[in-house]
Amino acid sequence: MIRAMMSCNPSERPTGRVLSIIKSSPYRGTVIGLLALNPWLPEGEENGRELDYVQLMPTDAKLPMMVITVESLPGCAKKRLINDDVSIERELVAAQIEESKEGSVCPKAQVIRMLGRAEEIGPQISAVLFKHAISAADFSPESLSYIDDTGNITGLWIDRSIIHSCCKLSYDDVQDIIDGGFEVDVSGKTVPKLHGQFENGAFWIETPKLVFLLDESGNPNDSFLGVRKESSCLVEELMLLANGSVAEVISKAFPGCAIHRRHAEPMSMKLKEFQEFCRKRGLELDVSSSGKLQLALPKMREKLKNDPVLLQILLARAARTMQLAGYFWTGDLRGREDEWAHYGWSIPLYTHFTSPLRRYADIIVHRTLAAVVEAEEVYMEKRQSIVAYCNERKSASKHAEQSARKCLSLGFAEEQGGNFIYFFHLWYFIFLKNK
Repeated sequence: MIRAMMSCNPSERPTGRVLSIIKSSPYRGTVIGLLALNPWLPEGEENGRELDYVQLMPTDAKLPMMVITVESLPGCAKKRLINDDVSIERELVAAQIEESKEGSVCPKAQVIRMLGRAEEIGPQISAVLFKHAISAADFSPESLSYIDDTGNITGLWIDRSIIHSCCKLSYDDVQDIIDGGFEVDVSGKTVPKLHGQFENGAFWIETPKLVFLLDESGNPNDSFLGVRKESSCLVEELMLLANGSVAEVISKAFPGCAIHRRHAEPMSMKLKEFQEFCRKRGLELDVSSSGKLQLALPKMREKLKNDPVLLQILLARAARTMQLAGYFWTGDLRGREDEWAHYGWSIPLYTHFTSPLRRYADIIVHRTLAAVVEAEEVYMEKRQSIVAYCNERKSASKHAEQSARKCLSLGFAEEQGGNFIYFFHLWYFIFLKNK
């Protein structure tokens, strides 16, 4: 019957009366609508004047017509009403319900701000953000002060939000800034000094990575050894802070079913063998911790700067002392929290959170963190199979990369008419030129 009435009177909308209020709606504070300037006196306001009120017609047909006092309108809107500016009826407004009594025909509302002309895209986007309670305001200085000038986290806030990117930078762009390629005005701003990972004892072996250049057919036509730039270290520093912080949050909220990544200490026998191998070549190393081992690498490079082959051999042997990192469920190692640590990064808690587009483990961590934010109960079935799958995929991707590089190296050597030699983690080429 209601549908038939609406079909016969398309310009009118059904009206009703509030019988009772069951509970407050979360949408009462996010109403989008248009003002109607027709003089109108709401029910129960017999002592008032029609000119003291305007109507609000919500864009959502499920919401009733609302009444707004002219006195409560923003100053710019009141001025336009005084000047009889009827164009105000074509502007979207953001409002909230102030009062909705049982038995009333229309609630009382208050306009929070004017959004702009309804036919323009900017006001429409602002309306969507307001309707769904998404803040588009700039972050305050207080909200950005969670990292001090030494790169340490001083506060933590986790929730759903939208990132408004002002530009897109590549690693090369960031490196240009670091190298002083163009000036960046940081006057009056505190720039964190992000070198904490190695100061805190992280261990990293710099190994060259072979990079191929492909022709239009996808075949390798050249290669070079990639160099790890400072821009990569900068991004990695922030990623480590994020991953470590998330690991701490989810393990506290769900101590029995949080997925973490751990890196066990090297086997003592292999470390002693490596230490003895270096001692025989005149190098004294302290291998008591990852930090001490990291401090020894620059000294090793300086002493062997004229013997790059021996340096690469020592770096390869150092890498072989390390155990493989892997994912695990915190519940499987409950009571053995000392085994949760990541030796390579020298932090007690670590997980993978920052790359959900390319790692399944990150997706699980994102879902767990969402459950923390929304205070939901998490029931994780087949936990062992999920961890095994993440570890298997991580290992498979590494092996696939190594195999692909080897195939490209062989193809490149064959194309150039040379022989290919594999030496530890480096590829060396010998080309035999045809006479």
